[in-house]
Amino acid sequence: MNAILNHSPAIFVALPFVAAAIAFLCPPRAAAWLTAIVAVLLAVLAFGYEASTEGARPLIYAFGGFAPPAGITFRIDNFNIIAIILAACVCAAAALHALGDGGKEISAKRLPAACGLLLLEAGALLGVASTGDAFNMFVFLEVASVAAYGLVALGGERDRRGFKAAFDYLIFGALGASFYVIGVGFLYMATGTLNFADIAAHLQMRPAPQLEAAAYGFLFTGLALKAALFPLHAWLPRAYALAPSFVTSLLAGVGGAIAILALARISYGVFGADHPMTSAVLQMIAAPLGAVAIIWGGLRATYAKDARVMLAFSAIAEMGFLFLGLSLGTVAALAAVLVKIVADGLSKSSLFIAAATLRRFSTGSTVEAWRGGLSRHPASAVALSIALANTLGAPLTLGFVAKWLLLDAAIGKGWAWAVVVMAVGAILPVIYAGRALEKLLFQPGTQPREGVTASPFSVIPALVLSAALVVAGVASAPLVDAARAGANELTAGANR
Repeated sequence: MNAILNHSPAIFVALPFVAAAIAFLCPPRAAAWLTAIVAVLLAVLAFGYEASTEGARPLIYAFGGFAPPAGITFRIDNFNIIAIILAACVCAAAALHALGDGGKEISAKRLPAACGLLLLEAGALLGVASTGDAFNMFVFLEVASVAAYGLVALGGERDRRGFKAAFDYLIFGALGASFYVIGVGFLYMATGTLNFADIAAHLQMRPAPQLEAAAYGFLFTGLALKAALFPLHAWLPRAYALAPSFVTSLLAGVGGAIAILALARISYGVFGADHPMTSAVLQMIAAPLGAVAIIWGGLRATYAKDARVMLAFSAIAEMGFLFLGLSLGTVAALAAVLVKIVADGLSKSSLFIAAATLRRFSTGSTVEAWRGGLSRHPASAVALSIALANTLGAPLTLGFVAKWLLLDAAIGKGWAWAVVVMAVGAILPVIYAGRALEKLLFQPGTQPREGVTASPFSVIPALVLSAALVVAGVASAPLVDAARAGANELTAGANR
């Protein structure tokens, strides 16, 4: 067991990649079972790794025994272990949903390909979270993007607009990749290395200020495209609305969050929050665009009639909170962003899984079709209600804790305008999520469709994720302490 845990950083990527190749060749049900088993194993491994290395981080895993900067390394520390656990858990929930009702949204002949792409996405996201190398981060980002394009395109089987959504995603993703790799090129020209720790050490000597500025500008733009920061978000609403629900639960849960965490590591751990270009871009670009995203996304969600479109614009608004939090440039803000990422990841994944399950008992995909959801299928309605309550920041949920920490960080920074924006952004979900909760819990609906059942592989993951939001909200101290430890480690120049 110790040998497995010692090689966990490599297993996080190697296991899903190898399993993906096998899944492509399996019969449909075998591929779905393989994907679910591997995804659950990744979640178990992530928790086991966190428990076994709690006092021994950061850990540098050198592939082939070649030390950095010449060798390829993974770095597991108090900052990215939170992302690794979140990504593994959300991937497990998505894979279980694909094994259940989610897999019925596509034809059986496409299920092996879907499972293979899902495993590729999982391995690549874990690679982005773990890698200590700028170029390998680009490689993992692109593997994740290519897998996501294929997964979104699966929605074209039911609705041909899904192909257009996948194409739009591809265009924006390709632009993001181009900007990012150009930034890596400038970074290499300025420092002569690709290892994050080595880059950070060189940047302390300010070898080429103009190249550094260009590098960060391109890196920020590329990752902002990947994370769908307003106004670079045009691909997201259609992709989330038209992709199969198990795909959306994964992309909404951790897809954008991993890009945000990559940006945080580069901004705080490599360049440093006090770097002139970092502070300028975050305060003059990320902060105002994040503020607009909070208001605009919340308003669009308020007026959306389709349930998945409402959830998609809600995700855009929540991404605005993350970018605004990053722009504050303080330890408290970075810790709040980490907590917010966990809250959003768990809730978005649960929302799309539970909404898809409830849709089986309804006659449409609109918010209106949720009327009487508690009587139609209580389990999915309860999971959906808790996740919606987390979105609007109700007390006793992790969403409340995250928004409170962000508000506190903005007050500590002295940004009164950011406090106002966050307050307005916290009110808008009360309107659209509150309206949905009223229909789910308090309004009568039609009788459930006869002969329709829900797979426990769909219901249980949604319930577990929603329950985790309440448990983490009530007993938030361990997560908040872990987030502060990670933020302190990164801002203190641990990569340097």
